Amino acid sequence: MQEGAWDHAAADQFGRVRLSRGLSRHWTVGAAWLFGHTRTGVVERGAAAGWSFASEPPYRTLISQPMLELEHRPTPGARVSPLLTAGLGVTSWRVIRTGSEDVGWFPEGETISGYDLDGNLVELSATRPTRSRSDWAWMSW
Repeated sequence: MQEGAWDHAAADQFGRVRLSRGLSRHWTVGAAWLFGHTRTGVVERGAAAGWSFASEPPYRTLISQPMLELEHRPTPGARVSPLLTAGLGVTSWRVIRTGSEDVGWFPEGETISGYDLDGNLVELSATRPTRSRSDWAWMSW
């Protein structure tokens, strides 16, 4: 769980709920919430990791991301239409100890402490502003 070069995490359950309302034929506003968790892919440092669900290490990183999104469809009447999206929200994550059993969709546990890249003991959690954008996506009807 240090930087990208040593990331041995494997995705577990993730879900996203989105409610949207059309403001006009061109504009839509939406509220979305993503929730899920990842697990360390290995129990011991240096062990091989990959897309394996054979091990159940005792740590999970919980991730929650509420977002407000605005979409613009420049050609709403076309069969294939570009879709521009921009969103603002927050991303919260924290590392918990869960035990070695299967934790299901909503794991629980206390936030643990660990070391940052400077060697300082810190609580392994953070909440940061998030923005998203889609330069060009295509909708087909």
